[in-house]
Amino acid sequence: MKKPNINWNEIDNVILDMDGTLLDLNFDNQFWLHHVPVCHARRHGISKQASLDIILPRMQKVRGSLDWYDIHYWSRELGLDILTLKQDLVNLIKIRPGVHEFLNALREQNKTVWLATNAHHETIPVKLDRTDLWSYFHQIISSSEVGFAKESTNFWYHVNKRHPFNPQKSVFIDDNLAVLRVAKRYGVRHLLAIGRPDLSGEELIQNEFPTVDHFHEITPLPNRP
Repeated sequence: MKKPNINWNEIDNVILDMDGTLLDLNFDNQFWLHHVPVCHARRHGISKQASLDIILPRMQKVRGSLDWYDIHYWSRELGLDILTLKQDLVNLIKIRPGVHEFLNALREQNKTVWLATNAHHETIPVKLDRTDLWSYFHQIISSSEVGFAKESTNFWYHVNKRHPFNPQKSVFIDDNLAVLRVAKRYGVRHLLAIGRPDLSGEELIQNEFPTVDHFHEITPLPNRP
């Protein structure tokens, strides 16, 4: 796999994904693949497997669209209060190793730092309240507010219209290869993938983008007097 090699002197803007990038994706995997099916099965009087047989095809049908990330869509589809159910597993919300050190180093170097996530805007506080990451971001951008998922180049056009930035002087880090490909087509110059989005899961093997295994690998060195 390609290793990251960022010249931070060339970077003005740092754009970061949330789930699977700054945060361990285990929470989301446990929530959607275990907790939601169990709650759905209980509500409808069916087995967990029968629930999965209903839910997974519906997920596949809308994968990569705004509906895929829309808690209200899934609340309607499944007859569950998705936002409330997320509170049941908040103990699983974890920051990836080295994130605080990385963000503090970016702050010291006066980089502009954005959170750009497909997470529905109503779920972002669940994660950021738990991890105390609010203060690090100059902008928090949710695809649900932009109107396009990050899998669409329209996401980047609309973000740049609202919050102008130079893609050639930006680095974007995400765990979703489809999202990184779209950012590349838009013209974002520095793109990094996460090697293991779910820290308890399998490694993402790919050679398209440089891979970050631990944030200390790319943390800028302290400014020298």
